[in-house]
Amino acid sequence: DLTNFIKDAGMEILALLVGLFFYKRLNLFAKLLLLQVGISLINLGLAKVISYYDEDSNNQIAYGFYVLIESIIIFYAAYKFMPRLHNRGFIYGGLVLILIRYFFQFILSGIFVLPNYAYCASSIFLSIVYFYILFNLFINGKNLENSTSIKVITVGIIIFFTCLAPYMAMFNYLNEYELSLSRTLYSLILINFSNLRYLLYGLGFIIMARGTFKGRNLKMT
Repeated sequence: DLTNFIKDAGMEILALLVGLFFYKRLNLFAKLLLLQVGISLINLGLAKVISYYDEDSNNQIAYGFYVLIESIIIFYAAYKFMPRLHNRGFIYGGLVLILIRYFFQFILSGIFVLPNYAYCASSIFLSIVYFYILFNLFINGKNLENSTSIKVITVGIIIFFTCLAPYMAMFNYLNEYELSLSRTLYSLILINFSNLRYLLYGLGFIIMARGTFKGRNLKMT
């Protein structure tokens, strides 16, 4: 119902509202992540509607396509942020490999099954990429104006995907043999850590907008 939807996606809704309010003051990196937030909310709403009207239906098809779109958008945001060509090539090559993994899992398991192994691989690579971004921001942050907002958003991405990767790797086993533990981890990671991630998104949007208002927007390459 609506109450559960708000409970599960409260910080996500907040991040979307904050991002839309400060949209003109956000750079491309933040706008891409705002797009991902909007698509995520649409997907979550669709999954809730499917489950509400047909409890026996398999709504994994909605999540299956969403996680692919999410990975592409967040990879692309990192790609646009990276200032050096070889760094961008690293992200581009990783994204191609991840897309191939998604393709094969869709072929082997079908579109009605969550591509958990592909999502796991994507989560690991995203964690590495954004840890690299965060590391460079701390090392070279003095050369980038208003880098604080990117740091805040990046921390949220790293926490979520680092915790998500092992859960996705064990997803099938847990759902078959340890269903109670699987539900606990689902609540912890996909609800609580997800809300933390979007809380940091919203905070990052506010910091970025405040810096833009003062004329200190982070330059993107």
